[in-house]
Amino acid sequence: MVNEEEIIVEEAKQWLEGRGQEDSTSHDIEFLPLCGIKVLEAKMGWLLCNLKVHPHLADRNGNCHAGAIATIIDVVGAAVISTYGGNIKVSVDFNISYFSTVKIQEELEIEGKVVANREKVSLNVVEVRRKEDGMLLALGKQWMAQINAGQTVRTRL
Repeated sequence: MVNEEEIIVEEAKQWLEGRGQEDSTSHDIEFLPLCGIKVLEAKMGWLLCNLKVHPHLADRNGNCHAGAIATIIDVVGAAVISTYGGNIKVSVDFNISYFSTVKIQEELEIEGKVVANREKVSLNVVEVRRKEDGMLLALGKQWMAQINAGQTVRTRL
């Protein structure tokens, strides 16, 4: 018998893999970097993914564009947080450290984990590693907040 946690985790996995499919409802900014992403393992608060970097993500130097890596980290982070209850949250603080360039056609291993999950805010960390040797290429840290549908967000501005 499948429990509620397993259903939520499976929905998060399907949502993430759906971002990288051509018939997806995602925008090009999500689809292109995530094209072909596969979730290898998933459980509440943790995802392990595999992705081969496609040539259409090349910058002028022939490496993967840093913005594509940022999109991958953002979407994997949202997916891993959604394993807690199925809700996608919005980024309120997003920090990425790039340690090395990502080459076109490289195979990446992407691990997302929830570090803290509160009622309204959550923190995730996403590591992007070269699959071949496990070298850390980029590390993202992201705080996300729950915003209810139809809620007006007030700012001090």
